[in-house]
Amino acid sequence: MESKSLRFAVIGDSGTDEREQYEIAKETEIYRQKVGFDFVIMLGDNIYRGHLSKDFAEKFEQPYKLLLDAGVKFYASLGNHDDSS
Repeated sequence: MESKSLRFAVIGDSGTDEREQYEIAKETEIYRQKVGFDFVIMLGDNIYRGHLSKDFAEKFEQPYKLLLDAGVKFYASLGNHDDSS
């Protein structure tokens, strides 16, 4: 029986829609192409100051477009900045 390693990426405090988020997303895609991983775990604070549907697009879908287009699944936990209540 051949065993398969489980590989995944981990990111946190990422939902700012700023230049650094796009840079990390790009480097994560480069790493995925070189090494490969099965999914991404998001540690929280995924979408800062986000209450509208456009915030989800701007702070998640756009920065991680290359990964999402490649079929990478994201599993997220909520952080204290993901909901203002």
